[in-house]
Amino acid sequence: MARKTSKRKTPKPRKESEYRQWAAEWERRRNDADYGAGNWLFEPTDLVVDPGELMATLRVLGNITQDRAFEAARVALAGYDLVDAGGKWKQPAMLASRVTRELCEMIDETIAAGVPERQVFAEAAVEFSIAAASFDAAVERVRVVYKAYRGKKRVRQTR
Repeated sequence: MARKTSKRKTPKPRKESEYRQWAAEWERRRNDADYGAGNWLFEPTDLVVDPGELMATLRVLGNITQDRAFEAARVALAGYDLVDAGGKWKQPAMLASRVTRELCEMIDETIAAGVPERQVFAEAAVEFSIAAASFDAAVERVRVVYKAYRGKKRVRQTR
């Protein structure tokens, strides 16, 4: 009896030489003045105010002033899905940044076009000048944020 062959697509081979080229470019740019310029895209938000207290304060200010802008701020805060069910800031809240979401969308499109994830993350680490202890660590920072974005995107699609 003949074995059935799988009709699954085989993944495209990763081009180690291209990855090494991105690594070399990242090393070359380490001494540039804008090294680390894109780090704000990947830094966790460290907010000192408690989100529950912020929401309550906005409600009180809206009642005092009768200005709908305070209610709009509460709606926007809830709409960006920044607060978890326990009333704490979600991590990574940096996904609320339009630029970070656009970066993740570009990564999505590039991967959909057949470019291996590792290659896409490497290019993003170089192009966005991500500072880290090593090139692999910079690539990992991009990967972690992208995976968080993908997880959040899946949750929204299932609602």
